[in-house]
Amino acid sequence: MQAVNTASKVTVRQFLGKHLKVDQTVKTDALPVLNAVSETQHHRKELTPPRETAVWLPLVHRMIGNMKTFINGTFHGVYSKCLQEYLDEFCYRFNRRL
Repeated sequence: MQAVNTASKVTVRQFLGKHLKVDQTVKTDALPVLNAVSETQHHRKELTPPRETAVWLPLVHRMIGNMKTFINGTFHGVYSKCLQEYLDEFCYRFNRRL
């Protein structure tokens, strides 16, 4: 997870270059900024109604829900200047769960 100030093609390209190997398959919603994924990855995008997004991207919604619960339960709120540290802590604990 990475905190960004704005969702742009530049930030998407940077994230992909840092975290994914070339030619992996990536599923996304149809957010136009995510068209940058097609430049280096096999991009499967689908315009999905909000009530059906859990079917198309189930793990994304589970991770976001777990992250929100973790932040509210552990830190009791969020300070924007520390957001990346909160996300790092969540990912660290998530990757080491039993």
